[in-house]
Amino acid sequence: MKWLNDAIKDYDNLSDNDKAHVDATLDSLSDPVDNDTCVCGVKDCPDAYAHTTSGF
Repeated sequence: MKWLNDAIKDYDNLSDNDKAHVDATLDSLSDPVDNDTCVCGVKDCPDAYAHTTSGF
C-alpha cells in the first residue's frame, strides 16, 4: 500500500476528497474482520450478496 504511505506523509497537502479516502482506508484497516455480518449490519443476512455487490 505504497499509495497510502505516501498519502499519509503528504496528508496536509491532500484535497478534502483525498483525505476522506485516506481516512476511510485507515478506518477499514482498523476494524476487525467479521465475515458473518453484512454491510447492512445484519448478522447472517440472507441478502448479503446483493447488498455487497449492488450496494446498500
